[in-house]
Amino acid sequence: MYPITLSTSNASGGAVTTVPIALDPFMSQFQATIACTVTGTANYTVQYTLDQIQADGYSPSTGNWITVTGLGTQTTSQAVALNQPVMAIRMVQNSGAGSVSMTVLQTGAGN
Repeated sequence: MYPITLSTSNASGGAVTTVPIALDPFMSQFQATIACTVTGTANYTVQYTLDQIQADGYSPSTGNWITVTGLGTQTTSQAVALNQPVMAIRMVQNSGAGSVSMTVLQTGAGN
């Protein structure tokens, strides 16, 4: 897949959440790199889910989201690699008037 970038800004009035980015958990060598860049002052968390986000009636707001190790309540630019299959990734800007840009790149061998 090509890199996908989503951004949030100005969470000073409350948390701002991106839409989920669907990944392919069925790749035989699942790998996903997540890089977040902070501009200004911002606090963010990146989460993943094993929910089937493309199922009829699915709502991300009531989904089962788990914090990505190394990307919980961060205030600086960070990057991590995931090697276990997940269904989707999203980012929550918890606070701050700055902005956060998250880029996700999934690679691996096809089936």
